[in-house]
Amino acid sequence: MMTIHAFLIADEVAVTSKGSKLVIEGVFDTVFSEVFPARHKSLTTILIFNDKDNKFKYELFLKHKNKRTKIAGTEFTKKEKTHRVISRLKDWVVEGEGEYIFEAELNDKIVASYTVIAKKI
Repeated sequence: MMTIHAFLIADEVAVTSKGSKLVIEGVFDTVFSEVFPARHKSLTTILIFNDKDNKFKYELFLKHKNKRTKIAGTEFTKKEKTHRVISRLKDWVVEGEGEYIFEAELNDKIVASYTVIAKKI
């Protein structure tokens, strides 16, 4: 049985030199801008989960208004029980105000979502 431990969006995620710990900087759920479209320089998603299976197809989607777009994806096989998938996106364009929903899929099933709100200041 799969267990989702975390699905976060942050400015940056780094893995320590020993590879065992994550350093997460700038977790956010709101983007403020004076004008739209706006550009968010760096955005990183991280999905942490446990599963007895060891082969996965991972896809990351972004929903805004009536549009759903695939923005990242990979397939991987691991022997460990705990898995971490990090996706780094550069220059994310925030088209306008509203909700932006990031959806993480494993093997064609949505397992986690995270909403970012864009607001004009």
